[in-house]
Amino acid sequence: MGLYERHRDPVFRFAYRMLASVEAAEDVAHDCFLALMTQPLRFDPARASLRTYLCAAARNLSLKLLKAEGRELGEEALPERAIEGHALHGLLEHEMARLVRDAVQALPPLQREVVVLVDYEDFTLAEAAEVVEVEVDFCRACRAPRPVAAAAQRFPEPRTVTLGDTLAIDLLADERSGTLVTDRVTFVPPSRAKAPPVFPPTEFTPDAVWIQMAEATLHVNGKPTREDEDTRESVQGDVVWTEIPDRGRVFVSLVPRPGYAFEKIGVVAGDRITFAIGDDRYEWISTGPIVTAGPVPPFKSVQSWYVWVLYDSGYRPAGGIWRGTVGAGFDKRAENRLKRS
Repeated sequence: MGLYERHRDPVFRFAYRMLASVEAAEDVAHDCFLALMTQPLRFDPARASLRTYLCAAARNLSLKLLKAEGRELGEEALPERAIEGHALHGLLEHEMARLVRDAVQALPPLQREVVVLVDYEDFTLAEAAEVVEVEVDFCRACRAPRPVAAAAQRFPEPRTVTLGDTLAIDLLADERSGTLVTDRVTFVPPSRAKAPPVFPPTEFTPDAVWIQMAEATLHVNGKPTREDEDTRESVQGDVVWTEIPDRGRVFVSLVPRPGYAFEKIGVVAGDRITFAIGDDRYEWISTGPIVTAGPVPPFKSVQSWYVWVLYDSGYRPAGGIWRGTVGAGFDKRAENRLKRS
């Protein structure tokens, strides 16, 4: 188990950068260690280290998998290299990482494998040559473009800028060709988000307050009623409702509604409405505040309010397919079946 824990991550990362698939890389890493356990004599410590042997096995399995799927080497998710200790760190780190990633991605596949092993997994040139089955001199020529020398020495001196100013900054130097990559950063005013539409003001009364359920999910006894995260629906209104798959639907209001048998059995606080029907506990959870805005620092407390719930146990969706549909107000079916005469 110690060998697995020590070598699993570099084997997985190398396979992932070849296959661009977490699942496939996990399978390859698993198969490499399984082969080592079932056929240990195939590993010769006099020829290569265990890490080198495992990565060579991962490479062979990955190439076979790519060939079987009719694919070329995928796009590697290369890690970003941080540049610390300077005021422009936050501004340049992402751009430099992108340029390095793009430069490596543009390399031929075999050269790219060497760069990943040497520059990102800290293999020696000899170890990388053993993995990809080439001469050491080939690996020596396959080096990734480097950030310009000592970053702290090459950054421009601190200066005050105004809107419209442009800074030219040397980012990368290709040691083989001498090509210098320079980026330019222009300072522009921040964009301002458009204000949302505002309805005409009215007198404040609880029956006029909107309940807002944004991309909400319904949980019954702690379990979501739908597993598909892409089907979340949103609704807002003074009365809102949601389907409960195979159980009907519930209407929710901040106040009782004349002509309907609402019960004060729930609470709204922050981003969720909770209530119980029989022995079942329900949570209708929004991705944002439902009635009042969340606390603004330094405040930490959240207001809670009673809610009134109307259970429509006889509801069935049109076509008989439960989709987690939500709605606002009372539709004709609710008026015909639930409204008191």
